[in-house]
Amino acid sequence: YSMVAGLLFASVILGLAFLGVNNSHNTEAQRIVMLDPEGRGQKLSQNNSDEMRVIFHVSNTTRLNADELLDDIESLLQQSIQDNQQVRVEVVAHAAGLDLLRERLSTAKPRIAAMSNQYPELTFVACLNTVARIKREKGIDVKLVSEAVSTRSGVAHVVMRQQQGWLYIQV
Repeated sequence: YSMVAGLLFASVILGLAFLGVNNSHNTEAQRIVMLDPEGRGQKLSQNNSDEMRVIFHVSNTTRLNADELLDDIESLLQQSIQDNQQVRVEVVAHAAGLDLLRERLSTAKPRIAAMSNQYPELTFVACLNTVARIKREKGIDVKLVSEAVSTRSGVAHVVMRQQQGWLYIQV
């Protein structure tokens, strides 16, 4: 019995290590969070107390004024530069909010491109579940603006960021 229990315990430990589950006391393993594994030029986020991390969750374009949203984000980024404070910002778009990042529907394409170039700590994230739903329900092949990175589930991405301590703003 003790040999089986020992093997089971070892298997669980190895499984957790394999999955990358970190113990909350292991701060060294949590120092860097990869925000852009595809390497599109965005900076790594330092997971430390000096960096503010903010996620803007865009799920509805009927209430969204893209220029106002981008003004707010740019003000936040400029203020952080002026105050010499590290900040990371992600704009996650899903459901009707995906229109912000759709090549044909976005009214903010030039601004998104300019801000992405000017602020490497800013990332626009598109939900692939929404892209697939649009294809399935409307037969439309969605093309995203080139600055957008994608995630399988926008909602899951937002939840993950909240678990990592990011400040959440519903747009």
